[in-house]
Amino acid sequence: MPAKVAVRRTHAEQSDAIREGTPASSVTVQVSSTLSTNGLPVNDSLIGAIFSLTPGAFVSAVFGKQVRFGRFPARALERLREAVRDPASLARRSRGIQKAFRVGGDGSWQEQLISADAIPARLRSFETVCLKHAEAGSAVLAETCAALANELGIARHFVYANVYVSPPGTGVAKHFDCTDALIVQLAGAKRWSVDESATVVWAEHNCVVGAQPAPAFSYLDPSGWAQSAATLERTLRAGDVVTIPRGVCHATAAEASTSTSITFTFAQPSRRQALEGLLRELLLQDERWRRPLVSDPSVSEQQELSELMQELAAVIASGPLSSALQAFTSPQPAASVREQKGMQA
Repeated sequence: MPAKVAVRRTHAEQSDAIREGTPASSVTVQVSSTLSTNGLPVNDSLIGAIFSLTPGAFVSAVFGKQVRFGRFPARALERLREAVRDPASLARRSRGIQKAFRVGGDGSWQEQLISADAIPARLRSFETVCLKHAEAGSAVLAETCAALANELGIARHFVYANVYVSPPGTGVAKHFDCTDALIVQLAGAKRWSVDESATVVWAEHNCVVGAQPAPAFSYLDPSGWAQSAATLERTLRAGDVVTIPRGVCHATAAEASTSTSITFTFAQPSRRQALEGLLRELLLQDERWRRPLVSDPSVSEQQELSELMQELAAVIASGPLSSALQAFTSPQPAASVREQKGMQA
C-alpha cells in the first residue's frame, strides 16, 4: 500500500462568508441584537453549550488532549443543517476543494479531487465526499468558525469547516491527522472507532495506519508508536459532537442512511513549524545564507559559517523570535472579528 503521509499547510484566511446567491463583494452578515448566526444569544458560549465547560476549562483540560463527546445546541444545529442542505451548491459558492474517498475491503484508501458538478454522481457510487473550506460559502459556517476561534483563543485563519457526506456503509479508513477537530453530526448516523490516546503526540503529518510513512519523517516510524489504552466505539447521531486531537487514530463508517457531518478543523501550526517559517524568512534576508555550500570549504568559508551561526544564536537569544512566535498565532479581539465581517450588533 502506498504511503499516505501529507504535510498540512498553513491555511490563508478565506474570503468573507457569502450568502446564497449574493456576490462576495456585497456581503453583510446580519446579526440581531439577541441572536447570532450560530443560533445562540450573542453573549453565550458555544463551547459551554456543547460541553458544559467554560472555554478556559475546555482549553486547559480537553482541547488537543482528550477525546470528548458532547451535544450541539438544537437551534444552532438547525442552522448548520440548512447551511449544508445542498452540498453541490455549497461547493460552488465556497470555490474550495472537493474530494471523493473510497475505502477498499483491505482497508486501502483512495481519494480523488472532484468538481462540484460531480458530487451527486460520486454519492450515488457510494463514495464519501468532502467539501473543504465550506465556510467560504456559508455565513453560518463562517460565523461558527469565528465563534470557536474567539472562544479558544486561536487566530481565525487557522479555523475552517469541512463538510463530509457519506452514503450508507462508506467512511474513512483508520488514520490520524495533524490538526485538532470538533465534529458535529448533522444527519444520519456514523459509527466511530476512536483511540482514547494519541498514537503520535502532536503529530505534524497525516498518516493512514498500515501505510509505510515516507522515510524523511522518522518520527512516524510505526515501531515507535504509542499503543492506546483502549479504543472507543461510538455511534454519533444528529446533534452529537466529538473532539479528536491531532495524532489520535480514528475510523468512520456511515450506518443505514446517508451521514452528513461538519468537521471544524483547528490548524494552528506547531512551534517547530512556526519557528521554521520565521527562520526561513530571516535567513533569506541575508545573502550570506543564500550562498551555496561547497564540498571542500576553505578555511575562510568555515570561518564565515561559524560567524553566521554565532550571529543566528545571538538573534535567537535576544528574544525577537519569541515575540514573533506569539504574534504569529495571537487571535484578533472579539470586536475586530465582528467588524471585519461587517456584522451588526
